[in-house]
Amino acid sequence: MGRYQFQEQEKAEQKEVHPAWRGIGCLLTLLIPAISYVGALVLLEMPSVARYVPRELYGRPTLPEFFWQYPVLDVISSGLYKLDDIGAKLFVAALLLMLISGIIAVVYAIMYRIIGPPRYSKPDVPPSRRKTKKYKR
Repeated sequence: MGRYQFQEQEKAEQKEVHPAWRGIGCLLTLLIPAISYVGALVLLEMPSVARYVPRELYGRPTLPEFFWQYPVLDVISSGLYKLDDIGAKLFVAALLLMLISGIIAVVYAIMYRIIGPPRYSKPDVPPSRRKTKKYKR
């Protein structure tokens, strides 16, 4: 028998995510932008909020001339040109999307810290609590 003995390390069984959580994640991926856009429509109706949106974003979008030269882009751009205040709506929706996503991320981090796995597992050693003095010669 050799000097060192190797033990087979136990493989940590990874817990698989329940399929329902995948469905919830997919649903949130679709719902949060929709909620943000509807929230933008509601917020832009309020004059106290609408005054903070740059004036350049209101009105119909202006497109370069080459959009009107090609038949495929002409169909797309004609539909886009009919939308009023689309720039302001998308701007506020993007801000709401970032705000809602940030709130969800913070709540998830807090819940993961409370409910999640322990900080240290069996092979980990907690950090030393001993105060060391600086070495001087």
